[in-house]
Amino acid sequence: MDALRPGDLVTLDTSLGTQRYRVAQQITIRDDEVSTVIEQNSPRLTLVLLGETGGQRRVVIAPFTDESTPNQLTAIGTPINLGDAQVRVLNHRLVPGSAVGLPADKGYLQVDFEVTNVITRILDASQFFSQLADANGATYLLSATGSEVAGGRGSARGALQPGETITATAGFEVPSSLPGPSLEWRFALDSTTPYVARVAIPYRPIALVPTPIPTNPPVAEVAIVNVQISPEGNELRVVGNVRNLTNQFLSGSLSDVSLSGPGGQLYPLNSSLPAFPWSITPGEALVFQLLFARLQTSEPVIFTLFGQSYRICEPTQPCD
Repeated sequence: MDALRPGDLVTLDTSLGTQRYRVAQQITIRDDEVSTVIEQNSPRLTLVLLGETGGQRRVVIAPFTDESTPNQLTAIGTPINLGDAQVRVLNHRLVPGSAVGLPADKGYLQVDFEVTNVITRILDASQFFSQLADANGATYLLSATGSEVAGGRGSARGALQPGETITATAGFEVPSSLPGPSLEWRFALDSTTPYVARVAIPYRPIALVPTPIPTNPPVAEVAIVNVQISPEGNELRVVGNVRNLTNQFLSGSLSDVSLSGPGGQLYPLNSSLPAFPWSITPGEALVFQLLFARLQTSEPVIFTLFGQSYRICEPTQPCD
C-alpha cells in the first residue's frame, strides 16, 4: 500500500478478462468513515488496508482506465499500456509528395502520437521503434524528413523523465498507390521488446476517372495527383498541378474551378493553396491544393478546372 503512487497500474483478473485501473490517490480515513469507501460515481477500484490500529484505515482509489494492451490491434485515441510507458495516437494525415518535393507517385503518411513515462526511471526516446504496414503486409520505415514536413512535430528524441509526456510525429514515405482500406502503425520502446502497440489507421484511396478530352484546344493541362477525405470527414482535398499551354500568362479565378454533386449541386470551396487569383507563366506549371466542403453522399462528384473535368468516386461505387 505504501509503495503505490498516482499513475501506478493495478490489474484485476475477472471471469470477463483483465480490468485495468490507474491509482489516483492514497488517503487515510477513520475506520467509521464508510462514505469515502462506498461512494462510487464512476467505475473505480477502492483498496482498503484492514487490521490497522488507532481507528484509521489506509485507502487507495484507482479509477478504471480504458487503455489497451500490447500486441492487440487498437483504435486511434485509445491509450496502450507498454509497461514502462503509455502511448496514444492522436491523428493521422497523408501529405502529397508534390507538395513537399517528392515525385508525384510518392507521399508521406504522418501519425501524431503521445508517449507518457509511467515509471520512476528515465526513458531514452531515441530508442523508440516505429513502423507502418499496409493492407498487403508491406512495411515502411520511419522517415526523419517525413516526420517534420508539412507541420509535423518530428521524431521522438531526448530523455523522457518520470511522469513526462511528449508529443511527436512518425512520418513514412509511401507510394500514392498505397493499398487500403486500413493501415497499421506499430510502436515499441525499442526494436527488441516483444511488447508492441498496434493501431489501426483508416485509409481509403479514391478512384479518379477523367472525362473525355474537350473538343476545343485546352488552355491548360490539368493533372490530379491525390484526392482524399480529411481525417475529420468533412472536407475533400484535391491536389494536383496545372500547366499553361498558351503563349500568354494564364489567369485563374474562383470561376475556373468547381466541384459538383448529384443534380449539379455545387460544393463550397473552403480554401485554396495558392490563393486565387492565379497567374501562370506560359509553359510553366502551378501546384495547387483545393479544399471543398464534403457533403454526405456516396454518389460520384465532378471536379472541374479550366474546363477539364474529373469524375471522383468512392472505391466501392461504380465510376462509369
